[in-house]
Amino acid sequence: MAKILILGGGFGGLACANRLRAELPPAHDITLIDRRERFTIGAAKLWHIVGLRDLETSSRPLARLETKGIRFVQADIASFDPAVRTVETTQGTFAADFLVVALGAAFAPKQVEPLKPPAFNLYDPRAMPDIGFALAGLSEGRIVVCVMGVPYKCPPAPYEAAFLIDEHLRETGRRDAIELDVYTVQPSPLPVAGEEASARVSAALAERGIGLHADHKGAVVDVPNRVARFEDGAEAPFDVLLGVPAHVPPPVIAQSALAGPKGWIEPDRATLATAFDHVYAMGDSVAIYNAVGEVPKAGVFAEAEGLVVADQILAAIDGRTPATFDGHGYCFLEFAGGRAAKVEGDFLADPKPAVVFTEPDTATFEAKQRFVDERLAAWL
Repeated sequence: MAKILILGGGFGGLACANRLRAELPPAHDITLIDRRERFTIGAAKLWHIVGLRDLETSSRPLARLETKGIRFVQADIASFDPAVRTVETTQGTFAADFLVVALGAAFAPKQVEPLKPPAFNLYDPRAMPDIGFALAGLSEGRIVVCVMGVPYKCPPAPYEAAFLIDEHLRETGRRDAIELDVYTVQPSPLPVAGEEASARVSAALAERGIGLHADHKGAVVDVPNRVARFEDGAEAPFDVLLGVPAHVPPPVIAQSALAGPKGWIEPDRATLATAFDHVYAMGDSVAIYNAVGEVPKAGVFAEAEGLVVADQILAAIDGRTPATFDGHGYCFLEFAGGRAAKVEGDFLADPKPAVVFTEPDTATFEAKQRFVDERLAAWL
């Protein structure tokens, strides 16, 4: 019987583990290792900071995997050797017949270290209560959302944060006294989603009186003086800053034999197989290149990749025909007023991703809420 070891309990790891457990007899051993106690869906974290939903309702203990026959080990991963499929952790050494690497992405240290109150890491779930508290205590001044580098996970999220904060300030009668601006290192809000999506976001920001400042590179956050400075000499004073640091490969990946030229794992983009036998990689820890750059680092793609990896393992075990990753996916883009749009299509198409921007509506916002609840219920 096979021993399957999954490193990482995010979208990809959970989708893969649950699919394998549903398809394989109990004699096959499935173990998932993650340093965290809980899985939190990132799509819901922004709701917490404006009081729409408590963060706890959008997370579950990973130990619930045990009730399904999936062993969960909470441990830090020190190293792994893909050649022999062994993993060194704070809970001992593990070996496997199949190794799945889904360890996500880390934050660029030089960008995340300066983010101390009243500057916060918008992508750190642990910061959500403090962000909510800081916003609640602001009666006047300036809020800055700053995309500090690329790549970063879930490309729409900084703009969703701006829309939600704008709406919250209006509802609490403070918007006229508080400026709200978005600064980004990129030339437009959503280059990966195409011109139409970027244009729609830009227009919606302008309509709400939210400033958009593109092509602002080299952000340095000076908390004592409450200002962000950029390499072109521009400055962004703030009373509260919500930073989006660039994401980088976790050291355990960058230092491994799986690391590609930029530190990310670069598996076969159809099968997610690496150069090592029965070793697969997926999710935010991989770079899957398309005609204009990379497939976005987003949960829906990690989930799809996790199902493909599960199929590849099942094919190796029982000879079935496996699915492959085709690059189709979507991202929700939440606007004010309980509305959301979808950016959906083929992100591996040539000569550029073939994506469609749907009109924002309440039905799509409700679909986003179901997306969160359904995955929590299915996986944990």
